[in-house]
Amino acid sequence: MVDLALIDGDLAIINGDLAVDDGIATAIVLSLFSDRRASPAELMAFARGSIVSDDPRGWPLETVAGETPRRFGSRIWLLTRDKQTDETRRAVIDAAAEALAWLKSERLVKAVAVDGVWRRPELLELTVTVTRTDGVTQSYFYSAGGKNV
Repeated sequence: MVDLALIDGDLAIINGDLAVDDGIATAIVLSLFSDRRASPAELMAFARGSIVSDDPRGWPLETVAGETPRRFGSRIWLLTRDKQTDETRRAVIDAAAEALAWLKSERLVKAVAVDGVWRRPELLELTVTVTRTDGVTQSYFYSAGGKNV
């Protein structure tokens, strides 16, 4: 898997050519920041007494006819109304770990670990550490923000 390399959101150019990376960084971003389809019970919990949404969101390819749905993305969006507590921090870490588990099961990496810390109100910094198949460990940092998360 090869993707165009990005540095601070910009395409990287090395020796006049577009740089590429192995795609792990792209896979992490897509996994964390794509919304995983919510169950009806999760939508009810997300609504918390307000108008219930009938939009479960989710990755469009989960609904391909004739296929067993493969869950993709994270449930982090379901936590955006939660208060800034240690319980919410752990729930976001768990949601991120769930979203990234496929990297290991597909043998793209040997291991994935997620941690998080509240940096300021409404900003949770996630650290995703992967051990690549060649044994090299690399950490990536992301901010999860929203109303409260």
